[in-house]
Amino acid sequence: MRVKKEYSHFPVYDETFHVMGIDLSKAFDCLYRTFILEITNTLLDEDETRILTLLLSNTTLTPAINSTHGKKFQTIIGTPQGDSLSAILFIVYLEAVFRKHKELFPDDNETNHIQIETKYVDDCDFIAEHDELPNLVTQVTIPITLAKYNLQMNQDKTERTIITKENCRNIKTKKLGSLIGENADLKYRTQQAAAAFKSMWKIWLSNKSIKLSTRIKLYNACVKSILTYNIAAIGLNDQQANILNTTHRRHLRHILRVYHPNTISNTRLYEVTKSHPITDDMIKARW
Repeated sequence: MRVKKEYSHFPVYDETFHVMGIDLSKAFDCLYRTFILEITNTLLDEDETRILTLLLSNTTLTPAINSTHGKKFQTIIGTPQGDSLSAILFIVYLEAVFRKHKELFPDDNETNHIQIETKYVDDCDFIAEHDELPNLVTQVTIPITLAKYNLQMNQDKTERTIITKENCRNIKTKKLGSLIGENADLKYRTQQAAAAFKSMWKIWLSNKSIKLSTRIKLYNACVKSILTYNIAAIGLNDQQANILNTTHRRHLRHILRVYHPNTISNTRLYEVTKSHPITDDMIKARW
């Protein structure tokens, strides 16, 4: 007779996760500057605080409709866009807002309604195992906290994803440029790379006017970068990784104009083009 052993300290994989992705409307334009300074006062020294105060003061906006521009007017909220500092200030602001949310609504976390929050600039995701999450995010506590700090959720762009053991490899929800499911993401990135390669077809055929080394540089920048985007974060098995390698080699053969019945070995192909398999990039990126 066999006895089934259960180990409570082992993780359980057959679970369902609910992911709610929210989009904030005109996020950079809505920040309370007084709250920004309140947060940064605890992080910066006196000189840095003065510089930040100066950067946020006396800012103006100019309304425009097509090519017609209106009169400038001063703004007292928001952070100017187009520089590296604005994105950092927004990240700090949003992090502080959600810390305040935990103070205002501690039950959201004590009852494990929201287990994980992920934030990348104005892209926010909430992850939980409970199906109460959609209502919590879109209708109840989250909108209240956001409104308190002058942030508004774009309900039309709220995205709900349910991840299970059965569908986890084929989910077509995009996060930061990659699809969550490995199979779906693999298909997507190979299609995007093929489209980029085709758009530069005249360059690949210009073997006399454009040197091979230049064509390879262009390929690495405009096509290979698509195949290797977020390569460290996706979990591909050997068969899936080989699809990327095969796609990469097919492109290189086209650049060299080696077609059937002519052949070139993989080793020689990498030598001539001074390239290497995509899997090498994957390992390097993970390290």
